[in-house]
Amino acid sequence: MNRRHFVCSKCHRVNRVRAEYLGRTLRCGGCSETLRAETQVLELDFSTLERLISVAPVPILIDFWASWCAPCRAFAPQFDEFATMQHGRAIVGKINVDDHPRAARKYKVQSVPTLGVWNTGTLHYLQPGILTPTQMDALIAPHRQYVV
Repeated sequence: MNRRHFVCSKCHRVNRVRAEYLGRTLRCGGCSETLRAETQVLELDFSTLERLISVAPVPILIDFWASWCAPCRAFAPQFDEFATMQHGRAIVGKINVDDHPRAARKYKVQSVPTLGVWNTGTLHYLQPGILTPTQMDALIAPHRQYVV
Protein backbone atom coordinates (compact mmCIF):
# COMPACT_ATOMS: atom_id res chain seq x y z
CA MET A 1 0.00 0.00 0.00
CA ASN A 2 1.20 3.47 -0.76
CA ARG A 3 0.94 5.62 2.34
CA ARG A 4 2.51 8.80 3.58
CA HIS A 5 3.16 9.50 7.21
CA PHE A 6 2.42 12.84 8.77
CA VAL A 7 3.56 13.94 12.20
CA CYS A 8 1.12 16.31 13.90
CA SER A 9 2.87 19.55 14.80
CA LYS A 10 0.65 19.94 17.87
CA CYS A 11 0.50 16.51 19.55
CA HIS A 12 3.36 14.73 17.64
CA ARG A 13 1.09 11.80 16.73
CA VAL A 14 2.11 9.87 13.62
CA ASN A 15 -0.79 9.63 11.15
CA ARG A 16 -0.78 7.20 8.18
CA VAL A 17 -2.58 8.55 5.13
CA ARG A 18 -3.43 6.65 1.95
CA ALA A 19 -2.02 8.13 -1.24
CA GLU A 20 -5.48 8.77 -2.70
CA TYR A 21 -6.29 11.16 0.18
CA LEU A 22 -3.21 13.36 -0.23
CA GLY A 23 -5.04 16.10 -2.16
CA ARG A 24 -7.60 16.58 0.62
CA THR A 25 -7.48 18.52 3.88
CA LEU A 26 -6.23 16.05 6.46
CA ARG A 27 -6.78 16.10 10.22
CA CYS A 28 -4.81 14.46 13.03
CA GLY A 29 -6.52 11.43 14.54
CA GLY A 30 -5.52 12.56 18.02
CA CYS A 31 -6.14 16.30 18.23
CA SER A 32 -7.89 17.18 14.90
CA GLU A 33 -5.12 19.62 13.94
CA THR A 34 -4.69 20.13 10.18
CA LEU A 35 -1.85 17.90 8.95
CA ARG A 36 0.96 18.78 6.61
CA ALA A 37 3.79 16.54 5.46
CA GLU A 38 6.65 17.20 7.82
CA THR A 39 9.35 18.69 5.62
CA GLN A 40 11.28 20.36 8.39
CA VAL A 41 13.41 19.03 11.18
CA LEU A 42 11.41 18.40 14.36
CA GLU A 43 12.87 19.86 17.54
CA LEU A 44 12.34 17.05 20.06
CA ASP A 45 12.61 16.58 23.79
CA PHE A 46 13.29 13.26 25.51
CA SER A 47 9.66 12.22 26.07
CA THR A 48 8.61 13.10 22.51
CA LEU A 49 11.57 11.17 21.12
CA GLU A 50 10.63 8.10 23.17
CA ARG A 51 7.00 8.29 22.07
CA LEU A 52 7.95 8.64 18.39
CA ILE A 53 10.36 5.71 18.62
CA SER A 54 7.66 3.50 20.10
CA VAL A 55 4.86 4.31 17.61
CA ALA A 56 6.39 5.54 14.35
CA PRO A 57 5.75 3.23 11.40
CA VAL A 58 8.47 4.93 9.33
CA PRO A 59 12.21 5.27 9.97
CA ILE A 60 13.33 8.00 12.34
CA LEU A 61 16.60 9.86 11.87
CA ILE A 62 17.75 11.87 14.88
CA ASP A 63 20.64 14.30 15.11
CA PHE A 64 22.04 14.61 18.63
CA TRP A 65 23.59 18.08 18.67
CA ALA A 66 24.66 21.01 20.87
CA SER A 67 24.43 24.75 20.23
CA TRP A 68 28.11 25.32 21.06
CA CYS A 69 29.27 22.68 18.53
CA ALA A 70 30.67 24.22 15.32
CA PRO A 71 30.38 20.98 13.27
CA CYS A 72 26.72 20.69 14.41
CA ARG A 73 25.99 24.21 13.14
CA ALA A 74 27.79 23.46 9.85
CA PHE A 75 25.79 20.22 9.45
CA ALA A 76 22.38 21.85 10.07
CA PRO A 77 21.77 23.01 6.46
CA GLN A 78 22.48 19.51 5.09
CA PHE A 79 20.19 17.99 7.72
CA ASP A 80 17.43 20.47 6.81
CA GLU A 81 17.88 19.61 3.13
CA PHE A 82 17.49 15.93 3.92
CA ALA A 83 14.28 16.60 5.90
CA THR A 84 12.86 18.52 2.95
CA MET A 85 13.52 15.55 0.67
CA GLN A 86 11.52 13.12 2.86
CA HIS A 87 7.92 14.39 2.52
CA GLY A 88 6.51 11.99 5.11
CA ARG A 89 8.60 8.94 4.19
CA ALA A 90 10.72 9.35 7.33
CA ILE A 91 10.69 11.40 10.51
CA VAL A 92 13.68 13.69 10.83
CA GLY A 93 14.41 15.34 14.14
CA LYS A 94 17.08 16.72 16.37
CA ILE A 95 17.60 16.77 20.09
CA ASN A 96 19.86 19.15 21.95
CA VAL A 97 22.01 17.09 24.34
CA ASP A 98 22.58 20.07 26.65
CA ASP A 99 18.84 20.66 27.09
CA HIS A 100 17.99 16.93 27.23
CA PRO A 101 20.95 15.06 28.76
CA ARG A 102 18.74 12.07 29.62
CA ALA A 103 18.50 11.21 25.92
CA ALA A 104 22.27 11.42 25.54
CA ARG A 105 22.78 9.14 28.55
CA LYS A 106 20.20 6.58 27.45
CA TYR A 107 21.65 6.23 23.95
CA LYS A 108 25.28 6.60 25.09
CA VAL A 109 25.95 9.66 22.93
CA GLN A 110 29.47 10.80 23.79
CA SER A 111 30.18 13.29 21.03
CA VAL A 112 28.17 15.59 18.83
CA PRO A 113 26.94 15.50 16.17
CA THR A 114 25.76 11.90 16.42
CA LEU A 115 23.14 10.41 14.11
CA GLY A 116 20.73 7.68 15.14
CA VAL A 117 18.27 5.65 13.04
CA TRP A 118 15.29 3.88 14.60
CA ASN A 119 12.66 1.73 12.96
CA THR A 120 9.79 -0.17 14.62
CA GLY A 121 11.12 0.77 18.05
CA THR A 122 14.63 -0.58 17.45
CA LEU A 123 17.86 1.39 17.23
CA HIS A 124 19.59 0.33 14.00
CA TYR A 125 22.38 2.89 13.67
CA LEU A 126 24.19 5.26 16.01
CA GLN A 127 27.37 6.93 14.92
CA PRO A 128 29.10 10.24 15.51
CA GLY A 129 29.80 12.37 12.48
CA ILE A 130 28.29 14.10 9.52
CA LEU A 131 26.71 12.56 6.43
CA THR A 132 25.54 14.09 3.17
CA PRO A 133 21.79 14.02 2.36
CA THR A 134 22.44 11.22 -0.15
CA GLN A 135 24.27 9.16 2.46
CA MET A 136 21.48 9.72 5.00
CA ASP A 137 18.91 8.63 2.43
CA ALA A 138 20.88 5.44 1.70
CA LEU A 139 21.11 4.83 5.45
CA ILE A 140 17.35 4.84 6.07
CA ALA A 141 16.22 3.41 2.70
CA PRO A 142 16.38 -0.26 3.84
CA HIS A 143 14.02 0.56 6.70
CA ARG A 144 11.24 2.11 4.60
CA GLN A 145 8.13 -0.02 4.19
CA TYR A 146 5.90 2.38 2.30
CA VAL A 147 7.23 4.66 -0.38
CA VAL A 148 5.03 7.06 -2.32
